[in-house]
Amino acid sequence: MATCYVMLAPALALSCNDRNEENSKDTTKTKHQMTESKSYTATILVEQDAATAFNAIQNFRAWWSEEIEGKTDKLNETFFYHYKDIHLCKLKLVEVVPEKRLVYQVLENEFNFIEDKAEWVNTKLIFEITVEGSKTKVQFTHDGLVPEDEC
Repeated sequence: MATCYVMLAPALALSCNDRNEENSKDTTKTKHQMTESKSYTATILVEQDAATAFNAIQNFRAWWSEEIEGKTDKLNETFFYHYKDIHLCKLKLVEVVPEKRLVYQVLENEFNFIEDKAEWVNTKLIFEITVEGSKTKVQFTHDGLVPEDEC
């Protein structure tokens, strides 16, 4: 199941991570786990402030795909993502707490590479942002995506 998000957390890290050219050591920490409710969770620690991380998350075109129609940063708005006929997804931004939390509900979804093509429907993508010292922690939870799911 983690295969679908192994690329997501690092993409956010790259969007949010302040890389110093003189020190090429990547200080971003990524941790993947299943929460007690069995939903998929990944956590990264970045060197940007909470506002920068929040804005990077809202910009789905920068870290997920440019193939998005609609606004990804407006409360109660829907947007549509597609990658050829491989993955089609309609999401709605249902909760915004500036610099702290974003929640997107998956309204429609279709994968062409798994048995349950609508696996993500009625799940939520939850991004929680907290400050830890001089760094920012971004915790991503795909609420409703459970270990039994294929993706």
